[in-house]
Amino acid sequence: MTFNEINNALSQHLLGITDCPPVAWQNGKTPGALPYLIAKHIPVSRDDDTTDGTGAIQNGIFMVTVVTESGDLGAAANALAQRIADRFAKGLRVTAGAGKLVFNYAAEPIEGFHDKAENWCVPVRARYITEG
Repeated sequence: MTFNEINNALSQHLLGITDCPPVAWQNGKTPGALPYLIAKHIPVSRDDDTTDGTGAIQNGIFMVTVVTESGDLGAAANALAQRIADRFAKGLRVTAGAGKLVFNYAAEPIEGFHDKAENWCVPVRARYITEG
């Protein structure tokens, strides 16, 4: 399974969220209006114990950062981050090329931070492994 097949599968699954805000994709421009998401696919490792190269298992992280206005104790960002985490639930299988992305861990919102424009940002980390 190729990087682009994985990237496309992750992107399409993210866009299936009801009322999904605009998304700034890797190497893309940031939407002007808040809220928006920043999506990054981070390949972590590729292992293949076969001599013919047909048994590759890839691990990676899909990091989606929610960007909202500061204030409200982060409630809006936290609520959207939880919706994203729920979308990438433990046990989820997403078709990517001829195989599947398997999410063996629950996606998790992690500690929020302010960006340079003082917007509030809450990352959500979803870890996957490939099969097939």
